[in-house]
Amino acid sequence: MAGRAAAVLILVPVAALAAWLADDLVPGYRTGEGPLLRGLGFMITGVVFAIMIGFITWLAGRALRPLERHAARLLRDEDDTAFGAETDWEFFRPIRVLWLLSGLRYALELVITFVVAPLAFWLGTTAARTVGLPVQLDGFWPTVLAALIVEAVRKALPQRRPAPRRIALWLVRLLLPAVGIALAVLIVPGFDLAPGPWFRQALAVLVLGLLSQLITLWVQVPFVTVLLRVAGNAVKLWAVSWLSGWSNLPLHVDGFWPLVLAAMIFSVATWFLQFPRPKQQPQPPQLDPFWPHDPLRDLTTPRY
Repeated sequence: MAGRAAAVLILVPVAALAAWLADDLVPGYRTGEGPLLRGLGFMITGVVFAIMIGFITWLAGRALRPLERHAARLLRDEDDTAFGAETDWEFFRPIRVLWLLSGLRYALELVITFVVAPLAFWLGTTAARTVGLPVQLDGFWPTVLAALIVEAVRKALPQRRPAPRRIALWLVRLLLPAVGIALAVLIVPGFDLAPGPWFRQALAVLVLGLLSQLITLWVQVPFVTVLLRVAGNAVKLWAVSWLSGWSNLPLHVDGFWPLVLAAMIFSVATWFLQFPRPKQQPQPPQLDPFWPHDPLRDLTTPRY
């Protein structure tokens, strides 16, 4: 519980900073004039956002824990030598439970990102208005965009405190999507960012890159993995450009082929810039040759 409270306390200033980014980029979200009032409005919004997100993620973890224990028990009691003594349905029961657990986790992430986060942001701005601060939030989609900016910044944070030698790698991975979008804007005709001051354009590209990483669209299929990667990135870039229509610096996509070319450049950039990687520690011998990792450790490690 102490760790959960510490995570919420860390999230408060991060959410306040992200609210400042949203205030600068989303015209439908304003927190009045004056640095003191603006800072107080951002902080109240961040407090409410952090508390609600922390509570919902804790609740989701508690809801998934019985299923995690059940899957861990099935894997622990699995007998690989009894394949002929039981039906295929019984033998593959642990795999079905793992697939169900993965699907539930992904569904919960979608709900937290696209339902809970906008609701938490709206409640935060409502709380700021309740105490008399001149906070303005007009329209449904500006609310969603501002909330997704805050949620994207939250998800960009490392789950654990990174080691000093991994901080640079985390920063590089944080900037990869922004670099990919910037290269696509510079190279592809018909894939353009609205004109503006260079620092605001850089800020907008960084935020758009974070928004593109909210949802992971990745399926590994032999021989078509590259095509699926480009297609997934095209979908993400289209969604980001559509959402940016409610911002001060929208991203314009003029047709299908500019989107495809931008997705190809985005895919190449985000793949090449992952190097160099630090040396990985030697892995202990696997207990079960059917699993490439230790499923019991993965299931017992809390995700929320």
